[in-house]
Amino acid sequence: MRSTTLVARGTGLAVVLILLLALACAKAAPTATLIPPTPTRAPAPTPTPTVAVSALTPAPTATVARPIPTPTVIVPSPTATLGPRGSLNVIDDLSNELWVPRMASAQPWHWMAENLLGKDRETLKLIPNLAESWKLDLKPDGSVDWNIKVRAGVQFHGGWGEVEASDLKYSLLQYMKPGSVATNASAFADWYGKDPDRIEVKGKYELVIHATRMDALIWDQLSRVRSTSLTAVPAKYMEQVGEEGFDRKPIGNGPFEFVEQKRAQYVKLRAFTKSWRKVPGFAELTVFKVLEPSTQFAMVRTGKVDIVRVFPRLKKEIEAAGVKIIRSPSVNETYVVFGGMFLPTRPKYDPTVPWAGDNPINERPRMVRQAMNLAVDKQAIIDKVLSGEAVPSSVTFSFVPGTPYFNPEWKPYPYDPKKARELLVQAGYPNGFDLQFWFILQYNVDVAQAVASYLEQAGIKVKSTVVEYSPTVRSRLINRDTAGQLYVYEQPNISDPLSYGGRVGGPSTSTILHTESQLQDILYAKMFKELDQDKVNQIIRELGDEYYRQYWTMPISHTNGLFAVSGNITGWEPFPHESPLTRLEYAVPAK
Repeated sequence: MRSTTLVARGTGLAVVLILLLALACAKAAPTATLIPPTPTRAPAPTPTPTVAVSALTPAPTATVARPIPTPTVIVPSPTATLGPRGSLNVIDDLSNELWVPRMASAQPWHWMAENLLGKDRETLKLIPNLAESWKLDLKPDGSVDWNIKVRAGVQFHGGWGEVEASDLKYSLLQYMKPGSVATNASAFADWYGKDPDRIEVKGKYELVIHATRMDALIWDQLSRVRSTSLTAVPAKYMEQVGEEGFDRKPIGNGPFEFVEQKRAQYVKLRAFTKSWRKVPGFAELTVFKVLEPSTQFAMVRTGKVDIVRVFPRLKKEIEAAGVKIIRSPSVNETYVVFGGMFLPTRPKYDPTVPWAGDNPINERPRMVRQAMNLAVDKQAIIDKVLSGEAVPSSVTFSFVPGTPYFNPEWKPYPYDPKKARELLVQAGYPNGFDLQFWFILQYNVDVAQAVASYLEQAGIKVKSTVVEYSPTVRSRLINRDTAGQLYVYEQPNISDPLSYGGRVGGPSTSTILHTESQLQDILYAKMFKELDQDKVNQIIRELGDEYYRQYWTMPISHTNGLFAVSGNITGWEPFPHESPLTRLEYAVPAK
């Protein structure tokens, strides 16, 4: 019989009452504790830049800078006649609720900061953003010079002046500090070889990074829709207040600026009317932290909040209540992770875990993972738990059907409970075994419960614990300390294993990983250096073949993203293939 323990923060009636009370309260005025320097006057808008934007193209033979077609330049939208007005209320998990970029996880930075590069919503190709242009010079010895021109006139919040190249250098250097746990901390530090002298400020808006090698993954870290991407913080402000002061009152450069935070409850922001890219339609943004799905739905149904991501099982109830649903097809990849699948040399590696053994690539642990995959009816989960809002998947970590690196022979693992029991016997577990199952509140507990039920039918005894991803699971991943745990995870369905899969199931040097292996390290090292995209696709397929053959994870589905949206707003759509609440600056009051 399965037992469940609750270790998450409470989300009962008391918290709901606090949240509802907060909605009715007037916005608190921030206490002025610092005198910022005299703000720099932003220059008048200029025509679309004519500077050629350059990047690396796949041709493998050249040793000089390689131009790419000039991408569409974002042109700042004119401020609406009425200006920002009204209040936008949304629900989000707020992740670890830290603001110092080297310590922050995904949310909530992406509402307050501009990424160095952007992505086109339709093509997902790189476009200028905080960087107005960039150029790469590939040297004969394999080193690369990144020439970056920072967009002139982008203002920091609070009157702290323009974003300059020196601020960008300062921001990059922070990732060298010990204890940095941001998802891309190691990637940014490795970009300049952890050597400050390799970052050269050539002028107010010009920066050159003398990288020791080409790293194909860095494109993703510079352009992610979410806040794990690179941005700039004001060096003068950070030096004056320190990291503790910055966490109390963060200063960004994006469409919204900080007002107030009550940890585990909400964050209040306001429109930044000097935003170069898009002045928000709403004057105020309040982001509530509410983890219980039924409470989330109740708040949007009663008009207390305007946007919340909802689980598919609530779809019928939401539609019956007349609440609008905005759907983003195949936003997420949902799968089960076999915890502890790290390099056997890790201090916390546990060889007694049935699916890991002395080495995960050995036959016995592979048979256990195969048995557990065959024991679960994924199609039934899609039909009954996900309300049909998904399609089955076969290989995890962004191996999306139809891409050049996807192997059509990778069919979803079948449901075969009889074969599953036979494999457990062959692997030495005729009576099954005990396991721990994290039910992560942010990542579809309904799917986790269904998987646990199927495993119990196969003779495996499950003890479940309800947790939050951050800090509980995230900190354990950083420390490679997940041995013996199963958990359901969801990630954006970005069709590029090199860009995203490389940071969750990739090189063992990454800050956060779900799995490691020697083969992953070898293949990703090849991909990082390869400039020929066809060859990269071949390597990606080789990695996918290994994942599929080894039953490395338990693929469940490519799942649609569903957002319940009140009638108080218009103009908002999620970014393709991204489930977090981004692009809120484009929402405007419906009346």
